[in-house]
Amino acid sequence: MKLKDILNEITISRNIEINLEGNSILIKQGDKDFGKLERIDIAYQGFSDRIYRGYLFTEGGQINLSGGKSGLFEFYDAVGAGRGAEARDFFKSYGVKLTSSEFDVS
Repeated sequence: MKLKDILNEITISRNIEINLEGNSILIKQGDKDFGKLERIDIAYQGFSDRIYRGYLFTEGGQINLSGGKSGLFEFYDAVGAGRGAEARDFFKSYGVKLTSSEFDVS
């Protein structure tokens, strides 16, 4: 393993390991290798602008980030995506789609 590969490995809460490799964002959680990140879904509470949770969709399945905007922004910060339009452009460059959904908390 090269030094640059070690520097690209980041671990965040829920034991999620992120590796930026070439044009891919690779995700592992614990011993499971989920592979390439394909989509991030941001679930909002009901009809509000309050973030319930972020979900990572990979080649190997779904990973739930920590709750609220803190979990989503922790992931964004770990990969250096920024926020808002900057994040959308960043993920687009890696072939990752950003989607949103509603979560009914009632």
